[in-house]
Amino acid sequence: MSNKRVPSLKEQSIWNLASGFLAAMETIVMTMAVNRVIDIEASGEITIAFALGNMFRTIGLWGTRNYHVSDQKEEYSYGDYLRTRLFCIFLMILVVISYLSFSFFAENTSIHKLLVIMIIEIVFEVECYEDVIWGEYQRHGRIDIGAKLFLIRWGSFLSTFVLMVIATKQLLPSLIVSLVVSLAVFFTVVTVRVKLPVDHSDNRKGIFINKKQKELLLKTAPLFLVAFFTFFLNNVAKYSLDRYFDLGLQACFGFITLPTFAVEMISGFIYQPRLAGTSAYYLNHQKKIFWIEISRQMGMIILITIICSVAAWLIGTPVLSTVFSTDLSLYRTDLLLNVIGGGAMAFGMYLSALLTIMRRQRMQLLIYGISALGGGIFVWEAVRRFGIRGGSIGNLAVYTFLSVLLFIVFIVFFFKDGKKNHSK
Repeated sequence: MSNKRVPSLKEQSIWNLASGFLAAMETIVMTMAVNRVIDIEASGEITIAFALGNMFRTIGLWGTRNYHVSDQKEEYSYGDYLRTRLFCIFLMILVVISYLSFSFFAENTSIHKLLVIMIIEIVFEVECYEDVIWGEYQRHGRIDIGAKLFLIRWGSFLSTFVLMVIATKQLLPSLIVSLVVSLAVFFTVVTVRVKLPVDHSDNRKGIFINKKQKELLLKTAPLFLVAFFTFFLNNVAKYSLDRYFDLGLQACFGFITLPTFAVEMISGFIYQPRLAGTSAYYLNHQKKIFWIEISRQMGMIILITIICSVAAWLIGTPVLSTVFSTDLSLYRTDLLLNVIGGGAMAFGMYLSALLTIMRRQRMQLLIYGISALGGGIFVWEAVRRFGIRGGSIGNLAVYTFLSVLLFIVFIVFFFKDGKKNHSK
């Protein structure tokens, strides 16, 4: 992984695409292996562990990645980003410990399940540390380095995990060995092959942050909250299922919601590379071209959703049943509802990106906050009453509500900003 030759943008994009594909396959590979070799209850433990892990990970990431990458004038040094990130990871660890303690003492959650959750949390804590390294290299035009780090760490973890599951037919030992192997491989590569970014402006030790780093923490707090609410909405049905139903039902719901994130991921790969151009059209007041561009992207998201919905209805449950060795024929309608919901969420995420271009982060936070509060209560009650069907309907309703609100706000501020520019 030499840094001497700078790969072309096309090569870097391929590495980034590969890491994105692996990120989408993490849960699929692990649940498939566990469900086929061990049992569906173990799959349920993995599903809820990832749901919780992704939510707690937002604390460690703090939403600073895009802010870090776009800080081309280097208002904040790498040391500022690194120290702030370590502080956030520390906060993440405290929250995880509090959650595990509450689950054990107040809810009598089994030690086995808590250990599974804890190991997945450690994996994500390392990912949060890795992300700040990745962000610094991306800021200087080397997104491929972070992508390779991600591929090495998760590739070693997943390959070890599958082999251990087959060999031991036990979940916990497989997770422990996979974690140790992935950490050893990752830190060896980081220390031997990758030249870590260095900043000597702050030589203090520990996790404590200075005034400037506190300023960075506060500036990016709205981005953290938006990310947190997004993950909460994506997983609130799983949290509710974990509260009221058994791990088998949790696993089945996890299987049929996986295509939801596939729709979001595919949509993101299409519009993300074009956001810089879209931003330029908006900033240069090229209203007509801007509308053509965003209409094209919205049309692509709708088309992807339609194609995935048709595929889900026609062949979705047979394929998923074969992959996960579980009869999912009863959940054909639920699969369709979740795929359509994924399209609605992808639409909302694109609108969020547009509002970020327009520098309306606070309004995003308000909308996501309202959706998380109202939607969380609605989905929780729907799951309690109707199980998987309640979760499927609830997800679709909340994602649609969120997207409609974001679209209305986008239209209002677009024309409001247009009038300001015209008056000038």
